[in-house]
Amino acid sequence: MRDLALTAVVAALLLLSFRLHYVAPLTWAWLGMMNPHRLTFGWAYSLPFAQTAAVVMLLVFVFSRERQPYPRTSTAMLLVAFYLWTCVSSLAAFNDPATVLDGWVKFTKVQVMLFLTLMMLRGRKHVDALVWVLVISLGFYGFKGGLHTIARGGTTMVMGPPGSFIEGTNHIALAMVMVVPLIYYLTQQVTQRWLRIGLWMTMGLTMLAVLGTASRGALLAILVMATLLGLKSRRKVATVFVLIIGLMLMLMFMPDQWADKMGTIRTHEDHSAQSRIYTWQMIWNMALHHPITGGGFMVTENPLTWQLYAVTEYLRAYSPHSLYFQALAEHGFVGLALYVGLGISAWRTCARIVRQATTPETAWANLLARMVQASLAGFAVGGAFVNLVNFDLPYYVVSLAILTDLAVREQLAKPEAKVPAA
Repeated sequence: MRDLALTAVVAALLLLSFRLHYVAPLTWAWLGMMNPHRLTFGWAYSLPFAQTAAVVMLLVFVFSRERQPYPRTSTAMLLVAFYLWTCVSSLAAFNDPATVLDGWVKFTKVQVMLFLTLMMLRGRKHVDALVWVLVISLGFYGFKGGLHTIARGGTTMVMGPPGSFIEGTNHIALAMVMVVPLIYYLTQQVTQRWLRIGLWMTMGLTMLAVLGTASRGALLAILVMATLLGLKSRRKVATVFVLIIGLMLMLMFMPDQWADKMGTIRTHEDHSAQSRIYTWQMIWNMALHHPITGGGFMVTENPLTWQLYAVTEYLRAYSPHSLYFQALAEHGFVGLALYVGLGISAWRTCARIVRQATTPETAWANLLARMVQASLAGFAVGGAFVNLVNFDLPYYVVSLAILTDLAVREQLAKPEAKVPAA
């Protein structure tokens, strides 16, 4: 039944895309973020929903008269620059060519669809629709994971959809951390009481689900994200107070084994922490030998890389364990600089939006920009312990900053938008 229902919904959305072109990128985002086919148990589990949605999106883009030019902003251009550099680093890679090609193809799909999204969405209506898609896609796992944590008393870990970027506990945890500020944004936009209550419940359960993953990096990320969310909310004191009380209650709920694992944050003597340290030392050695272009996609998964640059014969994790070291290993110091620069540029774009969006008509953009900053901060902290450079979500969050910036510029250009908010 699930298989049939999902197939019918996807088919309906793809057909609707030919009439309403903005539905195509939203459908692609939903399929990429939620991986709904992984929730089925029959023939739909392995159907090429994403590939079909990509083909439809390309067709809609080619024939649509509503598509816009690619945004000429610094953040949008850095997106392109980083992708182009991954092409250069792939050509210069010393990693296995077939492996590099596979990684490059996957990343190219993500980036090309993102570029099309930036040309097919415009204005507040489309921005809010994209926020809703991200919240529904990941909030579903937050809601479900929070209930799972309550039902099991926090003794079993929350996992992501199988076969996706966020299957692992650390990965789904970071994705849920990033979506919490977007949920808060929606609570301040909806007018229906029942919908607002549902969003608040989802927000609380998602934060509990983050703790239920037993991810130490995610614990640090959620603390940073929650702090910024409170400080950047409309009611700072009340929101900070509620978040503190809520997090304290959640922490008290978690079992002793969870607390024991979190306590190892203060040391680096456990096996997991040691493997990270040795991995980062290996990547640094490799980067010194290949400082410009790195080793190419998935270079840390190659045993030869460890044979050449490992600092120990033990604890070979074959994973970067950090998006910063992943960017450095795969694309060199230039790629790392572009990647970090992209995040900084998105933050600065949001800061500019906050300064400019001071009218009643742009109040939504002011709040969304602050929530995007909170989301980026959580990703920057939690990402130090997971390899998610190629994951769609952070690029969508950056896209929200770009699209909101464009919407504010358009809104402020209207004569009636010149009156400042009281």
